[in-house]
Amino acid sequence: MGRARQFQEEATLEKAMLLFWEKGYEATSLSELTKVMGLSRSSFYDTFGSKKALFLATLSRYQANKHGQIIAILEGSLPGKRAIENVFKVYLDIAANDGGRKGCFVSNSAVEMAPHNLEIETKVSMAIDRMELAFARAIKRGQEDGAIPNYKSPTALARFLVSCVNGLVVMTKAGVDSETLNDIVNESLSGLAR
Repeated sequence: MGRARQFQEEATLEKAMLLFWEKGYEATSLSELTKVMGLSRSSFYDTFGSKKALFLATLSRYQANKHGQIIAILEGSLPGKRAIENVFKVYLDIAANDGGRKGCFVSNSAVEMAPHNLEIETKVSMAIDRMELAFARAIKRGQEDGAIPNYKSPTALARFLVSCVNGLVVMTKAGVDSETLNDIVNESLSGLAR
């Protein structure tokens, strides 16, 4: 019985995440949420407590799943420079396959909610810090194998790459063409060169 409920909560959480991701927090109504999640209002409140609590749960889900996939690439067994290049390829693939018009849920939340909500600001900051740390670890691996210059600060370079990824996501969301996106990626990766 417990497993079925957990599965149902995961499935409804995924549906809510996709709706928030597409529309944003403010533009998503409680009636839209309950409809897409297949819940009555009372079940919604019993399960999640509030719209804000649900939003925080969906943000955590995104960070664990979507950001988690990027972190796994950066912290995997590939050489550091190649792992970083693969991350940028993932973002280009997203742009090519679905237009990337939804952007990044964390970035969207940073713009819409973080300036007005300390809990969301904290979650967004933690996601950025986690991404930065994963890039820094990949950079250090690249420095150890000689593919990335040792004189560059892994932390500073990681911050630059996080900024580049976020800029790439915003440009994708704005609908820029693939040539422009490739230029952004090439220039971003040039920061790894000797």
